Amino acid sequence: MDNEGGFSVLRMSALKELYLSLPPDLRDKLRGRFTQLLGELSVLEELQKQGYDVELRSGQGGYDLLVNKKRIQVKACNIDDAWVKLRGIAGCSGITPSKFDVLVYVELDDSLKNIAYYIFSRDETQNFPYASREKKWDAKKYPESENRTLNNPFDPSHFNEMTMAQATELNGLLKASLGRWDKI
Repeated sequence: MDNEGGFSVLRMSALKELYLSLPPDLRDKLRGRFTQLLGELSVLEELQKQGYDVELRSGQGGYDLLVNKKRIQVKACNIDDAWVKLRGIAGCSGITPSKFDVLVYVELDDSLKNIAYYIFSRDETQNFPYASREKKWDAKKYPESENRTLNNPFDPSHFNEMTMAQATELNGLLKASLGRWDKI
């Protein structure tokens, strides 16, 4: 089943096979580029399975997919990335709420067998922390910012950027958004 963007579920499978066939050192070098593309295409595939008519935009206009006139932003993170493991935090930044209606945050592993989808409304993302080099996690201090960040603190013993209260709050938000395709 092709969509207007020309991608299909079969092409997604071919991309997965290509990624998995890469030598480990090359996969490490290309992980970031493949992660975002695989994230977008896996969301497209999931929405097509659910019967949605999906248009792939790949960032044109600040969003990645168009579904039922809703602009969908996709952010993806590979939890097997060395940097993610070192920090104990998976996540993404560059979240720009004014440019989308729904955010789908995708966490996947190198095997591409374990994929989790977290779905947020634009209003929910307005409460995400402001992304800054100073690690200022209070979104209320920066209401004008469009550069929000989402971090999944899966291993709190390895990080010091958030308090345990902030990590607990984010974990609750993530759990409540897991698989919430009804927000689209």
